[in-house]
Amino acid sequence: NVRSIIKVMIFVLLFVIALILIWPSLMNNPIFLTGYLRILEFVDVGGGINWEGTSGRDVVYKTTLQFIEQKPILGYGIFGMWDVYYSYPHNLFLEILLQGGVVYLVIMISLLFLFTRKLVHLIRKDRRYKILVVLFMYAFVMLMFSGTYLSSSQFWFVLVFVLAFQFRK
Repeated sequence: NVRSIIKVMIFVLLFVIALILIWPSLMNNPIFLTGYLRILEFVDVGGGINWEGTSGRDVVYKTTLQFIEQKPILGYGIFGMWDVYYSYPHNLFLEILLQGGVVYLVIMISLLFLFTRKLVHLIRKDRRYKILVVLFMYAFVMLMFSGTYLSSSQFWFVLVFVLAFQFRK
């Protein structure tokens, strides 16, 4: 639709103009500047990833992978990982592999697949449930870089809410 494309192009153009106009003010805001610089810490000047900007996660990931290699099938147990590794991996899938190995990873991926199917069905029935996607994705993305899923209440709330939801007949 040509009208829709023109509307989108006008919106993008206005957004870019507004961003250009407010950029100097944003760069003078210490909170914005800190976040902006934190985002760019990962980007190397020559291209690629600057591992020094990862806050030591490269070491954490490497150590986690070494522990996973020692017990790849069953892992160390959901709470047993704390006996061998005194931190958490800062990554949902590495934590799952560390705790329960490939077996637990398959179970969790199956659970996430079931969750996704049911959530899509739920949204088809009532579009208002789209907010659950936003809530879940926020928690999921955060767990890919920090935190542990065991204490993420938002992750568990949305997951259990969708999986336990009963459709009216």
